[in-house]
Amino acid sequence: MRLLSHTNEEQSVSQRHPKGLLRKIIMKLLAPVFFALAVGFFVLISPYTGWVEKGKVLILSNIIKASVQSGFVVDDISLIGRINTRKSDIIEAIKVVQGQSILEIDPKKIHSKIENLPWVEFAIVQRNLPNKLVVTITEREPIAIWQKDTNLSIIDRKGHLIKVSNLRPFRKLPILVGDDAPARASKLLDLLTTEPAISTKVVGATWIGGRRWNVNLKGGIEIQLPESLV
Repeated sequence: MRLLSHTNEEQSVSQRHPKGLLRKIIMKLLAPVFFALAVGFFVLISPYTGWVEKGKVLILSNIIKASVQSGFVVDDISLIGRINTRKSDIIEAIKVVQGQSILEIDPKKIHSKIENLPWVEFAIVQRNLPNKLVVTITEREPIAIWQKDTNLSIIDRKGHLIKVSNLRPFRKLPILVGDDAPARASKLLDLLTTEPAISTKVVGATWIGGRRWNVNLKGGIEIQLPESLV
C-alpha cells in the first residue's frame, strides 16, 4: 500500500510540476555526455598528474579486497604429476600467502618459475575459482647417469642434464661416460631394450672416439658395439 501511495504521490507531483519532470529527463539524457567529458578530461591531464595510474591501482586494490571478503582466497593447492620434484620447491615457486586473493595469482609467472625447476619439463597452472590452484607437471624421464670427471648428473630421454644432490634413488640406472654420451643415451638404451637378455645386465657404457659404444655388463663383461649400430 505504501509503495502504491508513494507512486501516486510522485505522479501527482509530476503533473503539478511538468518543468521539474522535464528537467529530470534532460539530466538523464545528458549524464552520459557529462561522464564522457569527465573521462576525457581525466585522460588528457593524466600524463601530467598520474591520476590514471593511481586510479587503476585504487580500483584494483578495491577489487582484491572485495574478492577476499567474498571468499576468493587460495586455500587449496593441488599438485599433479609430481614424482621427483620436491614439494617445497613448487611451493616456493608459487609463493602464495595464506589468505591471499586468488585474483592476485599470475598463472603465467608461476608457470615460468615451475618450468625452471630441474625435473620439470612441462607445467600447467590453473586457477579454479573460488579458492583452488591446480599445478600439473610433466617431469623429465631419468634414463641414465652421466659421469664427467668426478661429477654425476641424471640424463633424461632428450639428453637434458639434471643436477641432483642424492643419486641413491637412481643407483640402478646405467652410468654413461663420454662427452657426447647424454645426447646419444636414449638411442643406445632403445637399442639395448631390443635384447632383454643384455639390457637387464647393463651397468654402464662409454662413448668411444665419437663413433661407437663400449657397453659394460654385470660380471665385468664388455661388449664393443660396431659403429653401424650407433
